[in-house]
Amino acid sequence: MFDRPGVYTSEEIFELTEAPSSLAIVGGGVIGLEMAGVFEALGSKVTVIEKLPRILASEDAELSQELVRNYRKVRFMTETAVESLEGEAGQLKLSLSTPEGLAELEVAAVLLAVGRKPNLPAGAGELGLELNARGGLKVDANMRTSCANVYAVGDVTGEYTLAYVAAREAEAAVWDILGHSHPVDYAHIPSIVFTQPEIASVGDLPQGLELKSGSFPVTALGRARTMEASTGAAKVYVDEKDRLRRVSLMGPNVTELVSWASLAVEQGLTLAEFLKPCYPHPTMAEMLKEAAEDARGLCLNSVPGGSSTKAYLASCRA
Repeated sequence: MFDRPGVYTSEEIFELTEAPSSLAIVGGGVIGLEMAGVFEALGSKVTVIEKLPRILASEDAELSQELVRNYRKVRFMTETAVESLEGEAGQLKLSLSTPEGLAELEVAAVLLAVGRKPNLPAGAGELGLELNARGGLKVDANMRTSCANVYAVGDVTGEYTLAYVAAREAEAAVWDILGHSHPVDYAHIPSIVFTQPEIASVGDLPQGLELKSGSFPVTALGRARTMEASTGAAKVYVDEKDRLRRVSLMGPNVTELVSWASLAVEQGLTLAEFLKPCYPHPTMAEMLKEAAEDARGLCLNSVPGGSSTKAYLASCRA
């Protein structure tokens, strides 16, 4: 269905010499949202089509919803699937299944951003290499496959299709080959999304575990004001022992802050330990400090009427 002129992958789309007048992006994940921002800025009329109930389902729900509101010129269609595709480059017609019934969408180009399947090496089956649930090569934390002396790293495992994760996996494999164990800790690998504004997160929210949270909106941050940034927030989650379990960020350059958050979550720092360093002012890093203080009930810079990020951002949009 998608093998036709005018339909592009996230690599092929950069071969275009001019932006299409209209673009349908199939997939509302990381790549889909990053490309939506790019082509919106280039003047394309962008529609994002997502099968799940919300965009960026892997990220904090409140922050992903705020990002959608920030992309004012982009049309988002959730709980929607592509049933068929007809036409040619410049005049493509998609038949869509939506919660309201069947619909049609005409666009100049289509971008596929629904993920990729691992490209397994020839002979994998003959070697007896086991596969995982994603159809990639099954490996342990040291990147060993089910066959002795055979290692696999990167996209071929089908787990984390990120360049920085592949580099870390390669390090683990080499260390293991040399007789040292430095396994990959997937639970504390940060996620980053280069949208406008950026999103970054690390850690998880275990089901059944009651967590305490704290938040702080970008609009109440001095450095953000000097950058004329008005969308985003920092959110932290801690367990019953006040140990950091997850950090979610949205705002300018937050992808530069998540490494410190990743170390803090991986080390299981308490809020008191996380707040021990002196956070310089005015910087974006202060959003981490303010959110952590809010979780302790000690945020001196909480916004008027309480420190609810959602309520404050809503008041700013009103």
